[in-house]
Amino acid sequence: MMLLYAVLRGISALIRRAAQWHHTRTQSAYESAERTFQDLEAVCKADEVMLGRPLDYARQLKLLKAYEQRELARDRWVEATRRLNRRKSAEGKVRSFSEMRLPYSFGLLDMAFIMRVLDQLGLWPQADLTLVQRIFEYVTQGR
Repeated sequence: MMLLYAVLRGISALIRRAAQWHHTRTQSAYESAERTFQDLEAVCKADEVMLGRPLDYARQLKLLKAYEQRELARDRWVEATRRLNRRKSAEGKVRSFSEMRLPYSFGLLDMAFIMRVLDQLGLWPQADLTLVQRIFEYVTQGR
């Protein structure tokens, strides 16, 4: 079981780190879009005050596009935050398995799995099993 637990811990850590990386990227994209929008909005407001009338259509459209990009980046960031929180929760559940007490037979399952993998890969040393086979036959036949 320790082998399975170690694999689960490794997978959950990798998934959480990927989610953390994605969250950081979307957060920086949102902050960049926010700064761009605020700068453009400040310039547009200053120009409107200076002219005394609303800006022309092209500048309003540019401001609208910046606003839409900001909102899209914000939605992506919120989703990435939600995903990161789910990944952290899942990793916490996997970590809680470390406090559980398991019977020793689960260790036998781990060893049987490792031995089978080593045998399939051809890394298990070849042993002369004739003596073991004779003992097994003797025990099973009841002699």
